Amino acid sequence: MQRNRRLIRTSALAMIVRGLWPSRNPLRRATDKAETLLVAGLIAAFLVGAPAAAIGASHWATAAGQRAEQVTRYKVEAALLQDTPGPYYTLYGPVDMPALAMWTAPDGSARAGLIKATEGGHAGAKVAIWTNESGKPIGPPPRRGQVSTQEALAAASAFVLTGLVLLVAGMVALGAVHRRRLAAWDTAWQVIGPRWTSRR
Repeated sequence: MQRNRRLIRTSALAMIVRGLWPSRNPLRRATDKAETLLVAGLIAAFLVGAPAAAIGASHWATAAGQRAEQVTRYKVEAALLQDTPGPYYTLYGPVDMPALAMWTAPDGSARAGLIKATEGGHAGAKVAIWTNESGKPIGPPPRRGQVSTQEALAAASAFVLTGLVLLVAGMVALGAVHRRRLAAWDTAWQVIGPRWTSRR
């Protein structure tokens, strides 16, 4: 039973390869040749385009990470103006609620606003935050692991997206070739069909 399945799989693969392999068969139509060239072109485009897209996306993610690292960040102390509220629970887990605080910007001006603070902070407590030059709170500098993860995700996404785009384009193009083939068969049958029916 398993041997029969293996033979069926092998023969199906052989039929596909034989159908795509160029030959001098006189029954092979121009649409068959176009289909072969189209499939070969799509495979070549994927083998060249997908790795190139992945490398390009990885370089783009690296450059974006470097730009994020180059943003000037200042670590300042903020004084809480209220007790930090407890975390808000969602379907995805607890989320820290922002608390009102006051801090001094790098240029010396006083700033106030909502900041992320851990649970249990009381009014007057000092909390370290990151700000830009104007004193607006921003996230901490990205860690190397985060940048590496972004590079890997960008490369994988570009690889898969290239494959999907080529797959959709190939399906549309092969559909057009198939419609041409059916139209050619219909035209040929209109010529040959009456000859066969008239012999009966």
